[in-house]
Amino acid sequence: MDRDTPKAFTEAPNKPSKLKIFWETLAINALIAVTIAFIIRPFVETGMSSFPKDQKVSLAEQYPNETPLMLAVREGLADKARELIDSGADVNARNPDGNTALVLAAAAGSLELTELLLKAGADVDTVNQHEWTALMAAAVKGHAAAVQALLDAGAKPEPDPKAGKVTALMLAVAGGNADVVKALLAAGGDANAWSNGNNAWSLLLEAALNAYPDVVNVLLAGGADVNAKDNDGKTALDLTKNEGIRTLLLGAGARKGGR
Repeated sequence: MDRDTPKAFTEAPNKPSKLKIFWETLAINALIAVTIAFIIRPFVETGMSSFPKDQKVSLAEQYPNETPLMLAVREGLADKARELIDSGADVNARNPDGNTALVLAAAAGSLELTELLLKAGADVDTVNQHEWTALMAAAVKGHAAAVQALLDAGAKPEPDPKAGKVTALMLAVAGGNADVVKALLAAGGDANAWSNGNNAWSLLLEAALNAYPDVVNVLLAGGADVNAKDNDGKTALDLTKNEGIRTLLLGAGARKGGR
């Protein structure tokens, strides 16, 4: 045999080449991957249920422990909610988190549903397991119309004055929601409240540090102490890097902490 003859030509005809083995192995692995991706995984993920993989899960399945009224509120179905209320639905029923339908409506910012539930006798100041009210749920998301509806129904802007207690006003300031802050101050909120009790962190400091000029302006108009200091002796003027806020603070008589 010629020693220059390629080795592949000298191998037995029934012995597959390394190249052939490589491609066959690759094809088998690809087949396994496809089987896992399109057959096994969907079967496992659906929990061997009869639901097709692309079928949407209903709200009732997502929230099995909520009342039909709560589900209607989550879907924004005012007519359905009204029908349920007229049929005797408990507007103050709670879900496992302690939320009522009113808290859910306020969090969603639905003025229509918020007013509907209030007129049906929903408790405006009820709290959930995290000690949040409907007013707080609306305030933190900047839903000014819902906030005003709750205030008009008697919601307390400062439900608990104890040091360290989070309030709707604190949440509105932290979120930069000037319209909500204005509404809460007009209803009796304290512009000089401290967001951590006596631990030296005022609402004005919060707004200045986070560069919310509109909120700073509203707080100043509401009587906020322009020279309130944090634990390090710094004022809002020390903390802000926003020129618009600096102008507002200086116009209100702000000084730096060391002066």
